[in-house]
Amino acid sequence: MTNREEKKKIAEQWMHQLGMLTPCINAMKNDKLWQSEGCGPMSGILYAAEPVILEQAKKIEEEQDALVWHAIKGVYLLGGDRVEMVAYLLVTNEDLDSHELPECVDGSYAVFAYVQNNSWELCSEYGDTAVKPANGGLRRVS
Repeated sequence: MTNREEKKKIAEQWMHQLGMLTPCINAMKNDKLWQSEGCGPMSGILYAAEPVILEQAKKIEEEQDALVWHAIKGVYLLGGDRVEMVAYLLVTNEDLDSHELPECVDGSYAVFAYVQNNSWELCSEYGDTAVKPANGGLRRVS
């Protein structure tokens, strides 16, 4: 099994743990990236990733030797400003022994990600983010 295949197996386990829809999981297994979007009761709406998100995901995978298994696009209020961000959820080499995502006390899950801040590009960063299952997809909660 290749390193990428191992990462896909881990991503598949995590996606099942998060209750994501089977078509989204199958897409990832076939090297197709899907994204979640929406807010409030419409959070987690799933569809094939936009071309700009696919391009950025490929760049991240090449630079970090990681697998981008899902993207979450959203608009968030920061300091009174509306800020568009995309969280690229990752499986890295450090995750190869991880079989479950850590659950937080509020029912969210900690996931390592690259969060691209499209409004304030200098504020883009790698780190843990919290996600919750929503409508078969995911919503970012921190």
